Amino acid sequence: MATERISEDGLPKPFQVSQERAARHVVRALEKEPAQACFPWPTAALVRTLRALPTPLSALLLRKLAAP
Repeated sequence: MATERISEDGLPKPFQVSQERAARHVVRALEKEPAQACFPWPTAALVRTLRALPTPLSALLLRKLAAP
């Protein structure tokens, strides 16, 4: 989610969404009452993929994604 603090950290943010859009997603999720709500869709897809992978592989991918 785009915030002033996040905007200055120097890290890439390919899936960043505005505060307004994030709020809409949260409200929609609360209305549907799912067990979990991930957004935007690229992040949701990444989370589902990482959960399906063995832990060592998902940990490796997360480290690669977090590297500058």
